[in-house]
Amino acid sequence: MQRLDPHYLVAIDPDQRAPSWVVALLPRGADDPGVTATIRHLDSGAFQLVDRRMAAVRQMGGSRWELELQVRWEEHEEPTQYRIWLEPAEQLHDVHLELGYLSPQDLEATRGCRWSMGVSTRFGKNPLLDFHRQLRLLHVVAPRASVTYDLSASWPRGGDWLGDVASSRVPPSPESLYSVHAVMGPESYGRLWLHTHGLLRCGTIELELLDVPSEHTATLANLLGTAAAMTLEMGPPPPDEPFSVGQGLELLWLPWEKGLSHVPGGVPGSAGDRDEFHDHPSGILFVPGERWLGLFGERYLNPERHLPILEDDPLLFVSSLETERMSRLAAEQLDRFLALLETHGRTEGWTFLVKLGYEVDDPQTEDDREHLWFEVHGVDGERFDATLVNEPYSIGRMSQGQRELHPFGLLSDWSVHCPHGSFDPDSIGQLERILAQR
Repeated sequence: MQRLDPHYLVAIDPDQRAPSWVVALLPRGADDPGVTATIRHLDSGAFQLVDRRMAAVRQMGGSRWELELQVRWEEHEEPTQYRIWLEPAEQLHDVHLELGYLSPQDLEATRGCRWSMGVSTRFGKNPLLDFHRQLRLLHVVAPRASVTYDLSASWPRGGDWLGDVASSRVPPSPESLYSVHAVMGPESYGRLWLHTHGLLRCGTIELELLDVPSEHTATLANLLGTAAAMTLEMGPPPPDEPFSVGQGLELLWLPWEKGLSHVPGGVPGSAGDRDEFHDHPSGILFVPGERWLGLFGERYLNPERHLPILEDDPLLFVSSLETERMSRLAAEQLDRFLALLETHGRTEGWTFLVKLGYEVDDPQTEDDREHLWFEVHGVDGERFDATLVNEPYSIGRMSQGQRELHPFGLLSDWSVHCPHGSFDPDSIGQLERILAQR
């Protein structure tokens, strides 16, 4: 195993991990809400405000004021520390953000915004829960945000997204903890640099792929996301040691400072591209090769070697925490799915799918289930009338195309596909707003 540089150890130390910063742009024309009004909002929150005080030292450049808080979310828990601040709104183009996440309407809503409010904290053992609480706190002090942006992950979201997340009892997707940026240089000849932002605050390292063929960006970005999900749940594996992210899909990572020597010179992501936003602890992913006698062969191969497997719909790592989260969220939002099914179930261009977890043949534990997608035709009491759309791997008694009644209790996810796009329990509010506007 390669020796890990000291600043990489700091990145995964729970006591020294990077903070998380989220910001809400207040609506166009909104005045400085002031400390008094902000405290009034905090006093009405669904949590115990253990302590609040004006910050003795301001940490955010240009802030009008800053508050330090201690908040207890559950009776038995230790309080969590937060910092809330107000500052003049920045132009989004001046912030390191991937603006492609925003619609033209969202961008238009930011014009004329004068103020922004932010919340910072440090995550503990459960980053996703901590992130959800951070967003809930931001929504308390900025309930009418025009746009929300996550400085740690370099992504923005429309203002309605913050309200949707804050109103749910279930945290958002782990994918909301990070973004994947794609960078192409002026002379990179169709080769890209894919890299994450946001993982450092979660007690792991950022991840990246270099020398990516642009025509396979989506496929390899999915591989990068699968590796990110694994490190979020299990922590980063040791550098230069192979690990599996799916059937036949082995990877390893090297600190970017070492990994650059194993990619072509001058590709995007090289040393000259490592500015203040990209010089932090980050691992370049490779496919482990073989060397004979320590001299012959290549140890570090481009992950595009995995494209034949990736394009054949392989079994990928699935986070058990995410499976549990999606099951909870799908159940929480099921009434909204059923309401849309009742209204649009027979509308041309609309498809309703549910994912159900069935026990596999010869299970080792009661949780040993295969989660399968079914197309829903209707509902009979608390059962879906649905047809299996994919062939099971581990359930011999079921086959693709089989139509039966399936109990709601097996639900682990659902999705709606329609002329407006594809929507799941995390994004169903967006579809409802589209339909309301039309």
